[in-house]
Amino acid sequence: MQHEDLMRLLDETDRQIATFRARLRGVMFEVEDESHTAHSSDGRAIAVVSGDGSRIKDISLPYGLGDTSRPAWALTDDLNTVCQAIVDAVNSARRTASVSVFEKLRDEFPEAFDLLTDLQP
Repeated sequence: MQHEDLMRLLDETDRQIATFRARLRGVMFEVEDESHTAHSSDGRAIAVVSGDGSRIKDISLPYGLGDTSRPAWALTDDLNTVCQAIVDAVNSARRTASVSVFEKLRDEFPEAFDLLTDLQP
């Protein structure tokens, strides 16, 4: 009798895991079609990332790389400022993607997030 109970428990666990994976794939499939856009705080860069934030899809520089007509422009602060703006825009877009994925997962698995909230000190 114990062996049969164990086998039933294992079968039920396998079904629950399969159901969980299907629900998770559904959420991630929805995320795949999204993208998130953000501007740097100074407005010098615009970044677009994939729905989960893992891929950079586009970077736009509305003001260009700086004043390339000046000799040694790359040694000036222009290039450094643009690079910092790119990083700022990408990080901001990724934060937006992260919040979006978190909300979708919370909506799909509220019981898991309730448990996490209960476990926090």
